[in-house]
Amino acid sequence: MTRVLATLLALILSALAFAAPRDPTVRYEFRKANPCPSTGKTTGRCPGYHIDHVRALMLGGRDEVANMQWLSHAEHRAKTKREFAECKRVMYCTHRGVKRKRDRQRAG
Repeated sequence: MTRVLATLLALILSALAFAAPRDPTVRYEFRKANPCPSTGKTTGRCPGYHIDHVRALMLGGRDEVANMQWLSHAEHRAKTKREFAECKRVMYCTHRGVKRKRDRQRAG
């Protein structure tokens, strides 16, 4: 029974995560409030940095300015690797690739 409830909760959370697509204006608002660390500009390229969600969207984070930060390429790559590892361990991960793989493993 617990597994059924966990699966149901995972389905509900994933449906909620995909219900609201990412809003392109959120990234614009973040850039306006937080200029690029390397150039100091609010538009254009930002060499050496990525905009990252503090709490990953695939792990239930929100697509809002308060959940965004600048990370260097190396920091972003390492953080993303940790998030994918966590996503593979938890039931509520909404990343499509991880969900498909998990579903295939359960079916097979």
